[in-house]
Amino acid sequence: MAQKGETLIFEASFKKANQNYVQDYAVLALATHYGEVLARGEASIKQNGYLEAVAPYTGSYVIALESGRQMLTPVTSSHPYSIAVADRANLFKPDQTFRLWNPAGNYSARVTFWADGIDEAFVATFKNKSGDILGQYHIFTKQTVSVPLGHTFAGEIIELSITAMPGAHLEDVKLRVESGLEKYMSPFANALVPSAKK
Repeated sequence: MAQKGETLIFEASFKKANQNYVQDYAVLALATHYGEVLARGEASIKQNGYLEAVAPYTGSYVIALESGRQMLTPVTSSHPYSIAVADRANLFKPDQTFRLWNPAGNYSARVTFWADGIDEAFVATFKNKSGDILGQYHIFTKQTVSVPLGHTFAGEIIELSITAMPGAHLEDVKLRVESGLEKYMSPFANALVPSAKK
């Protein structure tokens, strides 16, 4: 959430996933929810992509990224951000805990994970706000998991951590929320719906 007049900043690094891919850069854009583009930028191997704009209203904004099947990683941001996971999202080097919002009344969720290549495998662990493990899943290729959430009257933040399986390589992870959880996740709790801040 940005206040009107604040400076919005977002920076991302670029790395080629495969030298056979033609695209040598990624495109970034910062826009309002109404589609007005406030800033554009490009990231390359030699230079990070950088976006900066003044917020014209109080509220949230959209960052659009097109990496051409290459690796684009957030480096810094002036405000907490969320990642849309209604469609398949690709996370490069997922070495942090992500948070998802479990709305009130949900008993379970379904999430699909992908691991690229035979040598990539990881463990996805879901925890509730008390730190109790709700489910721990070993992902080798593509798998849809059912996560028991338990019932909450007010909703709660669910934590998702992704770690490499012992002896396995982990470069990136793809995932999509199928049902049960809101279709956004974030490294920041306060980037989720306002009621999640409590």
